[in-house]
Amino acid sequence: MYVSPAQDPDDATVYNVDWSTQAGTVYGGTVDVVTGVLTVDRASVDLGTLTWTAFETYYIAGIQGAKPGVPNAVCSAMEVVYPSRAAITGTNQIAPANTTGENICALQGFYATAADFKAAMSGVQFVYELATPLTYQLAPMQVAALVTNNVWTNAGDVTVSYTTDTGAQATLTGPIVSFSNTNAQNIPTPHFIPGITGLSIYRYLQRELALQHVYDLSTGATSILDYFAPSQTKVSYLLVAHSNVGDLFLQTNDFVPIFWFYSVLLCDTDSNGNYHVSREYIFKYGVETGAVSNNNDPTIQKNFTPYPNRQPISTLYKTGKVSGYIGKTNKLNQYSDTISLQNAIYDISVSPLEKFLKTRKGDVIKVDTASSIQMKTEDNTVQQALKATIEWAETGSTDQTSIVSVPSDTFWPL
Repeated sequence: MYVSPAQDPDDATVYNVDWSTQAGTVYGGTVDVVTGVLTVDRASVDLGTLTWTAFETYYIAGIQGAKPGVPNAVCSAMEVVYPSRAAITGTNQIAPANTTGENICALQGFYATAADFKAAMSGVQFVYELATPLTYQLAPMQVAALVTNNVWTNAGDVTVSYTTDTGAQATLTGPIVSFSNTNAQNIPTPHFIPGITGLSIYRYLQRELALQHVYDLSTGATSILDYFAPSQTKVSYLLVAHSNVGDLFLQTNDFVPIFWFYSVLLCDTDSNGNYHVSREYIFKYGVETGAVSNNNDPTIQKNFTPYPNRQPISTLYKTGKVSGYIGKTNKLNQYSDTISLQNAIYDISVSPLEKFLKTRKGDVIKVDTASSIQMKTEDNTVQQALKATIEWAETGSTDQTSIVSVPSDTFWPL
């Protein structure tokens, strides 16, 4: 389960998944999304509920049903060390008593008696592998098959990710919970519909009267990038899973993506008229834009009255320019760019692909170059940084336009 771009699911330490009333809280396992069999291979215990006794310089307790050697355990308050109590070097560590049993040990430390240690451990959660996994047969409506449903912002785009009914097992590898932040939102998955035949994704913007159709996905697809997501605007997504027994509607919570750069998108079109990004050029550093004109210049004519006549025109297209360093920075904030990237940006002028400009506000404008692309070398920088200037003109409407990337495209930035 992806939590946010900055947190990998492997970083999770305590699994806490509300899966079903039958199985209670599940801390790890698998579910067969076809048969509905839930296999639970991890359990949790409050260390304050165990019976602790003094043993040598340790306090020791047994965990009923634990896999021998208590492997792959995690603790909410102490570091778990392996392979046995001999690995314990501090009072904030806990370890298996040995490599074959169910007991765990902790140093006596500052606690005078086993009762004092037991009281100190109250509320400390210890998750461990079961020697014999437990299985539960769930009804189809109990199976939350889409275990990785979420939406998160990544590189200025919004990614919708999900898992469909493939007949395979879905593994619980992290906490399936809802996070209230701008980078990650959970899609509730209370139902399961077998035989999914396709999926449709819709975007809803705050104060808009209607949903905006983003894309129709095949059942084999796993994720999609939506380039039309606006910046600093509350947005949510609706995923409609179509099947031969009905439709399943899954909606994200509201969240607010924030993008701090301009990008030029070069796009191909598919048979349904959707645009797929083939190239993306991002301007994040030293960005300058200036004013944008709508090029509507009516003629003002003097006459014999105190006020002139206004002769309107129908022209209404935007023009402007964007400039910025073409390169990127590494984790040490060291800037770099390349000659090949410079030449690729020059080639925008002659590219037959459709072009779009996405602004910091998230506005997407269909454009083409309005003059030659300029490239300036910053002579006073060690890297001889290159700064491009692109003058653009609007060439068409983006109403009812969808710009996406899917993993099967030649361009997939994730």
